[in-house]
Parts: sequence; structure tokens; C-alpha cells
Amino acid sequence: MLIYFLSQNGNKLFFFFPLIVLFICSLYAAIIILYRVFTFNNCEHAAIELQEQIEEAKKDLQNKGIVLKSK
Repeated sequence: MLIYFLSQNGNKLFFFFPLIVLFICSLYAAIIILYRVFTFNNCEHAAIELQEQIEEAKKDLQNKGIVLKSK
């Protein structure tokens, strides 16, 4: 009885197996991306340090005679 059930429904499962695998992989990828986006760290200290380095580089370039356009 069990062998008959598997042989009858096995063809349908075999046909949809690639779609099922694709759906599961896509779902896993979406969950991982959403998790990484929501747990992304904000580095306020690093942002301030980067802005200071940019200003220092602008002053250094101006001292060397390079004119930068401001936005």
C-alpha cells in the first residue's frame, strides 16, 4: 500500500522538486539578507573619524595648491 502511494505521488513530487528547492533557497537567501540588514551596526565614532580625515585631506590638498569645488 505504501509503495503504491509513493509511486503515484512520487511523479508529482519529482516534477515539482526543482521548484521546491528553488523556493526554499530563495526563502533562505531573503531571510539572511533581511537579518543582516536589520542587525547592521552603525559606527558613529568611525563616521566622525572619517569626516575629520576628509577635512584634513581637503586642507592638505589646498595647501598643495589644488582647488576643490564645494557642493
